[in-house]
Amino acid sequence: MVRTTRPPAGVDICRMGFMMMVAPFTLAILIQSVAGYIFDQSDAIDARILNIQMRDTEMFGSGSFRRDIFIKELPEQGVPDPISGCRVHLVIANINAAKGDSLASVKINGVQGLDLNTSSDADLTYLDWLRAHMDSRNNDLWISFHTRNTQWIDRGATNVTFLVDVQMQSGATPVVAFKVNAGAAPSTSADLTHVAFREQGSVAVMHFHCRSNQACTLQAIRFSGDTVNVSVTSIPPEGHVVITHPLTRAVAVGDVWTAVVNGRDGFGGRVIVQRFSIEAWPSSSDCPFFGVNDTTAKTLQQVSIDSVFYDGANFQGKCDRNLSTIVDQLNGSFHVFTDTATAAQVSLAGRSSSIDALLLGDEVDGDVDASHLRGSYSRAMAAMRAVPDVATYQGSKTNRNVGAFAGICDIQGSDAYMAACAPTMLAVDHKLPLLYPYQYLRNARDNTVPLPFWGYAQLYSHAWSYQAHAEEIAHQIGQTVMSGSKSLMLFQSEQNLFDAAGKDELAVVAGTLKTVRALGELLRIGDIGGMGWTLGDTVHDVAVEVIRSPEQMVVVVMNTDASGYSNLLCHIDVDRHWDFHSNTVDTLSLQLASAPDVSSVGNWTEVVDGSTVPLRDATVTSANGVVTVHNIKLSTVPFASVRYFVASVSS
Repeated sequence: MVRTTRPPAGVDICRMGFMMMVAPFTLAILIQSVAGYIFDQSDAIDARILNIQMRDTEMFGSGSFRRDIFIKELPEQGVPDPISGCRVHLVIANINAAKGDSLASVKINGVQGLDLNTSSDADLTYLDWLRAHMDSRNNDLWISFHTRNTQWIDRGATNVTFLVDVQMQSGATPVVAFKVNAGAAPSTSADLTHVAFREQGSVAVMHFHCRSNQACTLQAIRFSGDTVNVSVTSIPPEGHVVITHPLTRAVAVGDVWTAVVNGRDGFGGRVIVQRFSIEAWPSSSDCPFFGVNDTTAKTLQQVSIDSVFYDGANFQGKCDRNLSTIVDQLNGSFHVFTDTATAAQVSLAGRSSSIDALLLGDEVDGDVDASHLRGSYSRAMAAMRAVPDVATYQGSKTNRNVGAFAGICDIQGSDAYMAACAPTMLAVDHKLPLLYPYQYLRNARDNTVPLPFWGYAQLYSHAWSYQAHAEEIAHQIGQTVMSGSKSLMLFQSEQNLFDAAGKDELAVVAGTLKTVRALGELLRIGDIGGMGWTLGDTVHDVAVEVIRSPEQMVVVVMNTDASGYSNLLCHIDVDRHWDFHSNTVDTLSLQLASAPDVSSVGNWTEVVDGSTVPLRDATVTSANGVVTVHNIKLSTVPFASVRYFVASVSS
């Protein structure tokens, strides 16, 4: 089963000290860290800042960091374990900078972080990459960087110091320093795991999860200069709280947001598009736009795919049309992922209505050398300068290297497939688990938070020698949803393979995508781990995830009772497909105490083939703070192996 767990015994949990000075002001800050909460994975350290003592009430700093996360149980051929990687977030609020002022320099321990060398022989001794963004509306500065330097951050260190020197073009010079000290106390500060925006950017939705084995505190939140009302101040272990906040000033794509939690834990990011995309990477010659190739465009429309990736040069060569001109004519009726140069040629209105993101690289994490890291960084920085009003996206393929890359772009992606003899990253002698896509995508998501993650699911492609069955595709789509993905990416779409799939197979694939489309806004605004749950003692071979938004939650129940597929023998046409077996969940019990902002759950329905229907077989009871779903049947008939239950939540 899939569940969020506390760190296993033996995980390294460090306490760190953080001293921050903002000239001529001084802030004394203590950082504490806690291991990450991902299933069966390596230790992942999340830093927390405690006990701020401020001499000036207008300028203050906060921060957080996490160790790179990976899955020990899934060894990768030729990819070593990440033993020292760490991503840092820093927020300096209310910098005394003139209106329109910009950054001139950001140094970490004297190492310049702006305009890093992006050549293949760049020095990665200290910084793999660094981003620094000013929120000019509030004069807040968000800095994010990744380092693998063991002298800078080391688990055994007792006196490691970062000195962060920031200079503005105007000459204003805040200086930040913090000290890391070893210890053994877990953090009890709630983690910010997801930030989304709705109502044209006027409302922020924040998700907080308690990864500690003790109750977590949530006492104060400052979001992009606003003071947020906090009604729930304590979150139980593995509990989850959702907070909505009407913003003083609405945000748009590309704007910087910052969050300071409990006066010490700092996070930041850039605003991305406020919609749930179902994107496909089409065969180059399909050209699926109405007016270009109506047949392929209609096929994607019928299966609920509403966005595709093309770069302008490839589109011109394969489709004999100018992509930027096409995008300017879409007016939001269809959407694209595209390259920086093409997006720059599209009008501001066209970018706003029809471009989901700039896709800057696919599977960028093949190695952690300068060519890969600085190459990704260079593309991202160039894109943000050229088209600041469109979010950046990059994909990944490993579970061990992705932590070093997550954060370079505004959105991180990942692909991992479990059918049709598709290539995998596993060692050749390692049996492919059914939940391989979920594990990889969830790992990438946990390395990325609180920034958004968009994961891939397998569709139809000549990249593998035969095609997955519809039920296998439906499972992979479900695993992408369960991983915490905020959009759905599909590889690949080919018109001739849609035609070859047959009416019955395509109906299942289309129905599954229609279901995800119907749930899209809930999935975009919501987050995984939304409520704790338990299964009956007789239940086996089931995966469950609860994704909760402010008003609703979706409970995904997936049958994992399957056999028959071999990622080795499939190459000789043996054991080519997964065989799924019927299964029943006698009881699934949801614990209201794990969601202290929720008083009741009701109005249960199910989404089937894109339509909201009454519960087909399951029944629901509620007593003593426990809501129990009974008799969930998981069978091999269409839309019954992965089920999507929806309920309203009341505060």
